[in-house]
Amino acid sequence: MKRTAQRRNIRLSQVIVLALLFFPLLYAPLINADDSHKGKQTIQVACDPWPPWIEGEEGGPVTGGIFVDITRQLLVNIGIKADFTVMPFTRVLNSIKNGSADMALMVSKTGERSRYGLYSSRILSSPFYFYALHPAPLGQWHSWQQLRPYKIGATRDFNYGPEFIDAMERENISLYWSSTEKASLALLLKSRLDLVVLNQHTARSLTDKMPGGHKLVQISPLLYNPDFSLFIARSSAFRHHLHQINAQIRAMQDNGEIMAILKKYPL
Repeated sequence: MKRTAQRRNIRLSQVIVLALLFFPLLYAPLINADDSHKGKQTIQVACDPWPPWIEGEEGGPVTGGIFVDITRQLLVNIGIKADFTVMPFTRVLNSIKNGSADMALMVSKTGERSRYGLYSSRILSSPFYFYALHPAPLGQWHSWQQLRPYKIGATRDFNYGPEFIDAMERENISLYWSSTEKASLALLLKSRLDLVVLNQHTARSLTDKMPGGHKLVQISPLLYNPDFSLFIARSSAFRHHLHQINAQIRAMQDNGEIMAILKKYPL
């Protein structure tokens, strides 16, 4: 009987030892899933060429820009390295959807985007207007119906407010999509469009860089004035840094770091 009890104790001890050895292995994937980004040295940031906010050529690295400088400083402050890649805005959104990028720059909120990405706190706002060449076909606009006679250019997948797309379709307005605001403006300058939708600061930035840009006329009132944020993929482990990012945005607003970057650029 004593030998039987001893054997049982030995077997029980062996089972306990094996359980202690294999338990961490069984649950390691669950533990590492949440902490997987801690060992990741560099995050992937997708952004579209959009001066003065984001400077660079498609397919290459960024070369500067207001939102790039703000983001770089923020990431330095929280100890995160990043690789920035410039691509059309449609690809920026797709890269967040499919998880090939961890974060995108200067994205405004829509219900659709919220399904696959998380927004940081607001960093800045910047308005969109209609633009034409002098002499402008209309001095101001006050209703969507006024826009019916015109061919209008816009940037694919940009957010121009909740009414824009429905109004264009409802009023049967001719709308032509381009991959960037620069491409839309080029069509306007060739007189292939009557009006284009541009970010106010981008229009100012491009005026001196494109032949005929001095003829650009802003048409009031503004179309839309969205808030812009960092946009983090829900599928990325970097999402766990969102609270830290928002705290840093507040700190940079309070200590003047964001304002100091804005002052470096002629707005």
